[in-house]
Amino acid sequence: MRKILIIYDGTPQSQKALDKGLENAKKDDVIILLHVIASTEDKELSFVPPEVTISQSQRMISELTSKLIKDGWNAIGVVRTGNVVEEILKIGSEMKCDLIVIGDRGISKVNRFAVGKIAELVAKRSPRPVLVVR
Repeated sequence: MRKILIIYDGTPQSQKALDKGLENAKKDDVIILLHVIASTEDKELSFVPPEVTISQSQRMISELTSKLIKDGWNAIGVVRTGNVVEEILKIGSEMKCDLIVIGDRGISKVNRFAVGKIAELVAKRSPRPVLVVR
């Protein structure tokens, strides 16, 4: 039984990562869905109160986790707030994941450069295998 960490944020690219992660998994593997809400030093950049964002993210991950369980997967959903790369690496370590699956970019109107760098930074810094889905 392996533990596969799949980074999911609701974007089409993260859906591709989910699909590829499941394609590489066996039914007895544990699928860990992780959504990280990026913390920002400048709260004025946020158009939505943090508690709404957290609630929406928890609902998204909970619904997806429930669907995977219904489809026969052993799935766990996790939502964290903080530095996206650090949180991905931390969960990978805490849960002793065998593989991290991440899309190569997300959608961000605020900072496309930072979002595009997440997969690259995770792949460079992770001691675990990382599958970057394009």
